[in-house]
Amino acid sequence: MSENNKVPQGTKKLDPDDMAYNMSSEEFLDILPRFSVICMCGSVRFKKEFLEWACKLSEDGYIVLMPNCLDNHAKYNDNKDEISRRTNIGIDLMHFRKIELSNSIFVVDVNGYIGESTAREIAVAKKLKKRIRYLSDIYQRRVYKK
Repeated sequence: MSENNKVPQGTKKLDPDDMAYNMSSEEFLDILPRFSVICMCGSVRFKKEFLEWACKLSEDGYIVLMPNCLDNHAKYNDNKDEISRRTNIGIDLMHFRKIELSNSIFVVDVNGYIGESTAREIAVAKKLKKRIRYLSDIYQRRVYKK
């Protein structure tokens, strides 16, 4: 073995292929980075922006929580039958729980739009003392390149 390839004494060489299999769960958890959890909020009519920003936030190292029924949410809102109403309430409550689980929220407020549901989500985040970031603020400061 050449001098440049030597592992310093006392250093455990980590092989990515078998690392998880040869470590105890405690050892494995110790080497995992601590990711911040962010919950995306906003109108699901902005599906394209939700998906685009979920990817950007993931690439930046966030665990992203977001509405999972981006296509079906309007169906539950527009249909006034009892099953749709209960389903919509359940989806909203589940999203409030995602906000509770997160460290912060990211509001997808395209052109500054914040509807009634999003305003409720922001109120929940404020009550839980979560950090709140807005897409419109990011575009104004040009933090991300589009």
